[in-house]
Amino acid sequence: TDWQSANIVELLDLKPGHRVVDMGAGDGAFASVIHRRASLRRRTVCVDPSANMTAKAQQRPSVEAVNEDCITFTTRPEESYDRIFFKEVVHHLPIADLPSIFRNVHKQLTPGGVVLIATRPKSADHVPIFPRAREVWSANQPAEEVFLGALRDGGFDDVTVEKRGFAMRVPRDEWLALCRSRFWSCFAPLTDDEMEKGMADLERSLAGVDVVEWTDTYIYIKASK
Repeated sequence: TDWQSANIVELLDLKPGHRVVDMGAGDGAFASVIHRRASLRRRTVCVDPSANMTAKAQQRPSVEAVNEDCITFTTRPEESYDRIFFKEVVHHLPIADLPSIFRNVHKQLTPGGVVLIATRPKSADHVPIFPRAREVWSANQPAEEVFLGALRDGGFDDVTVEKRGFAMRVPRDEWLALCRSRFWSCFAPLTDDEMEKGMADLERSLAGVDVVEWTDTYIYIKASK
């Protein structure tokens, strides 16, 4: 979280007076970190379609929770914001809807405003998960070109892409437990049989390993109005 929040604060060039939106914010935990790190004076707007997540976010004093999906939220042109970010959420949105979403985001941003997408590569070959989970990851993760095209179709001309990696070190048993809990969406659609077989394969591949190490890679796509 510290690594990711530092990247987002830097890339958004957050200032205390900015009004910020976290799209797909979940329970608002990450938004609260961003709020504190950037010393924001106004509450961070957390948008999420889950009533359960929104209820949790409402308990955080630095958050203004909005129980809406991003398509609905971005159709309110009377609202304006300085910075809007999508962290690990755009791959869940229908590709056909992306240009209209970003067109509306463009309208909501103040002059000089910035939208930032933090997403992952289409390939999961660098991640220590089993093959079937990698297949699901790749099938559900659009290539970065999809987002670039949608931003440009939405009216953004100033679009940049940057890839950053972070060295990960997780104790083997902790990593296996995380995977078993289906903590990433690439595990969610798998059957119990697929999970059982995949976890058995993963355990064998990590035999004799005390700490699982890899470079976690993020793609940051930044567009300015």
